[in-house]
Amino acid sequence: MASGCASTAVVTQVNPTRTASIETRFLASEPDPKFEKKLATAVARILYFSEKEGLGISDATTFVSKVFVYGTKAAFDKTLTSSPSWQAGISVPINYVGYGQSKQFHVLSFTAYQRIHPDASVDDYTKLLTHELAHLFHISFLQGQEDEMGPTWFFEGFACYVAGQYQTSVLPEGSRLTKIKSQTGRGSYEDYAAIFRYLTRRSSVRELLIEFRRKSNF
Repeated sequence: MASGCASTAVVTQVNPTRTASIETRFLASEPDPKFEKKLATAVARILYFSEKEGLGISDATTFVSKVFVYGTKAAFDKTLTSSPSWQAGISVPINYVGYGQSKQFHVLSFTAYQRIHPDASVDDYTKLLTHELAHLFHISFLQGQEDEMGPTWFFEGFACYVAGQYQTSVLPEGSRLTKIKSQTGRGSYEDYAAIFRYLTRRSSVRELLIEFRRKSNF
C-alpha cells in the first residue's frame, strides 16, 4: 500500500494533541523523537481532508489506536508474515513498508525507509504515513467493513488522493484502462491516482466511497 490527485491542502499547523491518545512503539529501533511530528502531520492532513469532504470523522482514534515503528525491514516483515491475514509462503516485497489492520498501523522508521529509498525526503515519508493511514480511515468510514473498500485501483487511488501523491500522473486510456479494470493483482499507483482524480470531477469523494462499496468497477 504504498503516491495527483487534487491534493489535500498543505497543512501548516500541526496540533500534537491530535495524536496524544495514539500509542507509539518502536521495535528494533531507537525511539525517533521526530516521528511524532511526522505522524501528527499525517493525521492532520487526513482530518482536514475529512472535514473538507464532509466525511464525518474528526477524531484520529476513530481509525488508529496504535502505531508500531520498525527499525529494520526484517523485523517489519516478520510481524507481517506472522499475521493471520498474510498468505503463508509468500515473501514480502521490498517496497512493502507499511500496513494497517484493526486500527493498528505498522510502518518502517524513516531511517529504515531511506535504506530502501535513499532519495526519499521527509515529505515523501510523511505522505507514506498519510497514505497508509488513509486506508484505516477508509475502513472506519465504512464502519469496519474492509471488504467494501472496492477494487484495488479504487482504494489505492483514494489513498493517493488523500496523501497528495502522484499529482501529475496521466489518466490511462484504451487498452491500459481496460487492463486496469480487469486486474486482480496490483498495478501502477500512478494510474490509480489519475483514475481516482478523474472520478472526483463527476462525484464528490463521499459519493464515490459510498458508490464503490456496492460495485467492483467503474
